[in-house]
Amino acid sequence: MHGQNRAEYKARLRDESTAKKLAQKAQQWNVLSAELLKRRRDAKQVVTAACASTTTQTSGGDDSSPSSTDGEDREHHDSVKSSDSTADSGIANTLETLALTERLLSVNPDPAYLWNHRMELLLSLTKLPQDSPTLTPIAFFEQEREMTTTCLKRNPKAYGAWFHRKWSIRRYLQLLPEPDPDSCQKLMHLELQQCAQFLNLDERNFHCWSYRRFVVAALASSVLLVDHGGHLDDLDGSWISWCHRTDGTPGTDEEHSRGSLIGAQVMGTRQQKPLATDRATAKDTARSDEIRHILQEEWNFTTQKIRQNFSNGSAFHHRSKLVPLLYPDASFIEQADMVRAELEIIGNAIYTEPDDQTPWWYLRFIIEWADPNSAERSARRKAHGDASMMESIQKETDVYVSMLKEQFENIHELVEAEDGLCKWGLLGMNMIATILYKRLGEGDREGYNWKEESYGCLKALEALDPDRVVRYRNMIKRYDCMVR
Repeated sequence: MHGQNRAEYKARLRDESTAKKLAQKAQQWNVLSAELLKRRRDAKQVVTAACASTTTQTSGGDDSSPSSTDGEDREHHDSVKSSDSTADSGIANTLETLALTERLLSVNPDPAYLWNHRMELLLSLTKLPQDSPTLTPIAFFEQEREMTTTCLKRNPKAYGAWFHRKWSIRRYLQLLPEPDPDSCQKLMHLELQQCAQFLNLDERNFHCWSYRRFVVAALASSVLLVDHGGHLDDLDGSWISWCHRTDGTPGTDEEHSRGSLIGAQVMGTRQQKPLATDRATAKDTARSDEIRHILQEEWNFTTQKIRQNFSNGSAFHHRSKLVPLLYPDASFIEQADMVRAELEIIGNAIYTEPDDQTPWWYLRFIIEWADPNSAERSARRKAHGDASMMESIQKETDVYVSMLKEQFENIHELVEAEDGLCKWGLLGMNMIATILYKRLGEGDREGYNWKEESYGCLKALEALDPDRVVRYRNMIKRYDCMVR
């Protein structure tokens, strides 16, 4: 239904003229589907016959007498001519079948088998450069880009259409005679613009957000690969590959060092032992600045979308992927302003809609990520061996604890304003009180007993949310120190 009113949608289906049109469309769909199936079977028979013919010719007699040479030459010429004719006929038939899949998918872009069939047809038409492809790489991609855009306008949440668009990009990059990062960057910028247009129609379309992360990965990879070599056709939709390239995980020792330098410049991380200055090139600095610009643009984009709709879980998720890349330094004090800015956004969201779980989830993420004593930050400090960072951990903890107390007070006020009926607020208070109890013990100078606060939140949740009472009881048992 994709955003349509359910009652209006069902009313249209009961309309006699609408029902008649839908019946005609269904009949046409069945006819086209039957034609597609017949073509697939016929193509399979042709391939089987061709294989059998090749086997027969290969296993034929070994008559090498001079008298049979002319006849064999004629037979060979006729065979080649027949083979060329069959190939031309096969290409024409493939193009017709491809057009048929487009007609079907433009009506209903959901069936996965149609996209798979289309991929098979395109693989036969888009071969590697040395194989004289029927479709050039750019013609192939522009065709699929236009076609998937049409399908997504009909159904913006069609899994198959988004997957096919990703596949088209990967296939396009495979077909290029040699890696072309500049062309890839131009293409990915156009794709980002297309994503923005789709998200203007539905800012919470998680399919589009997932595809956007894929595009950012392709864009970042193309930037990092300039002057560093590598391939652009190994994208899997995640950020793992290009994030690893920034820290120099793959490659030779020299590539590792250059990658580490780029990673340090892009992410702003500190290095106890700087790399040799002869490896710190101006190009590396330019690449790192470009990567950071890409990440900052994504950060600004999520800010815009979150302000438009605080209930945009996909935007918050996208933002959570950017936080460790834009703010990776182990020092919490240096990032305290950023954390407070995020908490302000979260505060606006939870006061606007206290029962929406989206900002509460992001609150949990920010608090866990900012923890100076987290396993990730401890590992980073150990890896860097930065003595000053080790000495400042108590100061960082003090700032972190102060921030948690302030956040606890804010949520407490919200829960009281909601007459204690804010489930997510109670869960947020429980989370913060648990962290503070582990840091400070039962009480502090402000008069809070963090053990009792944690326990009280869970007991209140038992009464407020009886469907999950077993969960809350298990949470109480998990912390022996909170059980009376």
